[in-house]
Amino acid sequence: MTGVFVQLNTASHMAKTRPVGYMIAENGCWLWTGCTEHNGYGQWRAHGEKWAHRAAYRLLKGPIPDGLTLDHLCRNPGCVNPHHLEPVTHRENVLRGEGFCARKARQTHCIRSHPFDAENTYIDKRGCRQCRACIRAKNRRRAKNRRRAYSPEKRAAQYTKGKARATR
Repeated sequence: MTGVFVQLNTASHMAKTRPVGYMIAENGCWLWTGCTEHNGYGQWRAHGEKWAHRAAYRLLKGPIPDGLTLDHLCRNPGCVNPHHLEPVTHRENVLRGEGFCARKARQTHCIRSHPFDAENTYIDKRGCRQCRACIRAKNRRRAKNRRRAYSPEKRAAQYTKGKARATR
């Protein structure tokens, strides 16, 4: 890692033995050098915050508006540059990400290439989108299998099997 180290705890009694700060990287990110969580976010309990990026934003830009979270525009959770952070709703933050929910929300077609549009999309009681064309195809297959399972030939065969067992 190359760049300039900026120390934040200069007034602390731990400043010499355990410096806390960030490195300014070539891409403009301020990479947190202190303690980090398993997900890459920097930890720093300062100014009523647990997370380093939230504390840096509050110090340099002001308070985070109520009901909003900070989105890393650079997609680097270890970055504490307040210019790379934008206050957004939790929903917006999730949808901007690369997680399962964000990928599903960006889908424009189902797995069988039917479009998710107004006519072809069904929202179930859980709030999940489903393809109407795929639902119709599945229902046709199930009905066909149900008819095949209860055909007169199969019923007769089952009836005669049952009679044969009863006579033993």
